[in-house]
Amino acid sequence: MAGKGVVAAAEEQPFIDSSSSTKLVHWNQNVDCCSWDGVVCDSSGHVISLDLESEFISGGIGPFRSSVPAELSEMRSLVSLDLSSSFEEILPLRLEKPNLKVIVQNLTGLRELYLNGVNISAQTSDWCQALSSSLPDLRSLSLRRCGLSGPLHSSLSELQALSVLQLDRNNLSNHSSRLLRKFLKLDNLDLQLLLFARMLSKIDLSNCGFIGQIPSTIANLTELVYLDLSFNSFTGSIPLLHMSKKLAYIDLRRNSLTGSLSSVHFEGLSLLEFIHIAYNKLNGSIPPSLFLLPALQKLQLSNNKFSGQGEFPLPPASALYVDYSRNNFRNPIPLDIGNAIPYAMFFSLANNGLTGTIPASLCNATYLQVLDLSANNLNGSIPPGLVKDIKNLGVLNLGRNNISGDIPDTFPVNCGLKTLDLSRNNLGGKIPLSLANCKSLEVMNVGNNKIDDGFPCSLKYSSSLRVLVLRSNKFHGDIICPEVNQSWPNLQIIDVASNNFSGHLRPRCISSWRGMTIDNDAPFWRNYLSFNILDLSNFYYDTVTVTAKGREMELVKILTIFTSIDFSSNNFIGDVPSTIGDLTALYILNLLHNSPTGTIPKSFGNSTQLESLAFQGNTGLCGYPLKTSCNPNANANVDGPAADSGPDLEETEFDWQYVFIGLGYGLGAALAFASLPFCRIRFPTLQV
Repeated sequence: MAGKGVVAAAEEQPFIDSSSSTKLVHWNQNVDCCSWDGVVCDSSGHVISLDLESEFISGGIGPFRSSVPAELSEMRSLVSLDLSSSFEEILPLRLEKPNLKVIVQNLTGLRELYLNGVNISAQTSDWCQALSSSLPDLRSLSLRRCGLSGPLHSSLSELQALSVLQLDRNNLSNHSSRLLRKFLKLDNLDLQLLLFARMLSKIDLSNCGFIGQIPSTIANLTELVYLDLSFNSFTGSIPLLHMSKKLAYIDLRRNSLTGSLSSVHFEGLSLLEFIHIAYNKLNGSIPPSLFLLPALQKLQLSNNKFSGQGEFPLPPASALYVDYSRNNFRNPIPLDIGNAIPYAMFFSLANNGLTGTIPASLCNATYLQVLDLSANNLNGSIPPGLVKDIKNLGVLNLGRNNISGDIPDTFPVNCGLKTLDLSRNNLGGKIPLSLANCKSLEVMNVGNNKIDDGFPCSLKYSSSLRVLVLRSNKFHGDIICPEVNQSWPNLQIIDVASNNFSGHLRPRCISSWRGMTIDNDAPFWRNYLSFNILDLSNFYYDTVTVTAKGREMELVKILTIFTSIDFSSNNFIGDVPSTIGDLTALYILNLLHNSPTGTIPKSFGNSTQLESLAFQGNTGLCGYPLKTSCNPNANANVDGPAADSGPDLEETEFDWQYVFIGLGYGLGAALAFASLPFCRIRFPTLQV
């Protein structure tokens, strides 16, 4: 049939958003339909391909307002049909009346069918039989986010020509059904999925809720190029004994796989580019054959139990992204590691038990954008070339080790560093002046070291600074820089606790931290501080430890709207700046154990987002709601909150209900709950 069916479908267009449509809105019945966008015809003028993806269809096509029109089934020459939606959650089209069987029953020549985001949930498992009985030449099938549930019917194996199968983001496993659990055991999953003709080249079954073991017959798919079984609940070992020589992509992350990789043969896989098996329970050593793959670019082994039995596993020289973090490696890092990863842009060995020093050869890995060696047992000093020679470095995280010496004063003029985390080491000396060259710096954390210096005024030009942590060092003096225009407009977290800072807290300095104020005109986005690794479509998320209500919380991800000031355990004097009350987005304020005097400013009533306000140990403070009156003659008989009256009370009293509401029920409370999935709580360290 020629394009008549398409013409009928285009007669009315109220079902589309004309401001968003790029194809249907331009269809003109006065010209040949073969010239329409999304329509492809053969040499005889027959429509053979129809692509309506992302057309924002809200009801139906043509006279049908609730589903796809049955007239599509009359297009017998059609070889490709794409009605997909780009929406993640909305299913704008439904296949009910007519159903999938009616639509495809005459499309016997169809080779490609894409219905991503089309709701065919009413079909139950009949869709398998509908396709297998009508589409013998089907080669590509993509039913992502289609509302599918229940087991896959064995008739799907009759699609002998199928080479691409995408069924991710459905619910193909129903844990409440005993029958379905039986179907999802090894043998039954073999029957339903993996006894096709062996032409299958792509399998994407991520986010489907599968349980049980990965069937061993997957190794029989000799044409397999792409395998994605991520975000399921597969258990047992990886059965890929003899993988397809064409395999280029393996994604098994976020399952519950156990055992080792010793039985997996990677030899001869000249095309393998991507291996992602993070967030499982795999253990043992890594087979050497994995590191001989000549084309491997992304190797993600994090969050397992791999151990460094024997020599440290050197990645292949082709690797661009290498992540060994959160495993059980105990070896020293090989001295020539930098020469082994000449093109790597991401390299992480964080959260292992690595010993020894940081190899100077890492300075030769000049393409590095992220280097994370944190949370190990590394000692020695920081090689100066790490900050001098790696021109593209955006993240350097050496925190939580035993590194000593000084921070190298070798930051280059064109420094592009955004995150510098050297916390929880034994570093001494001073903050290097050359760090001022890093004008894009967003996170600087040197907390819990032995640095003996004044406030780092050299960072005054780092207008991008969001997080500054100087906690538990030997910093001293005033925290105010001589320059009048000192300003960090994006600052959201500052922690200078447990140092020897003194002097006054200057109101002008604090008022410049506009990152701690609420912009009522700005949209509320739940974003995190992160670094985008160029060309890899991956993000590195910054972390920081803050103290709230006497507990240390490690924020594994830092919300861009999370704000905190910690001035505790220093020697600050004078009045508490009223401009702190102007920081209307402030979430945590800690002034414990200083020497301020006077009253708590009335402006604090504006701080309705406060979740934690700590002022214990400041004996110079007085007035409501404290027990100490600002009138020295009234303190002798005070045994509760200030009960005096007169001018003193009038000067200090304000509506504390707004502060108390903010402490428990404002956005601050919402932030507390929003942060919980990304927090690790440590034991209390301060009294509140």
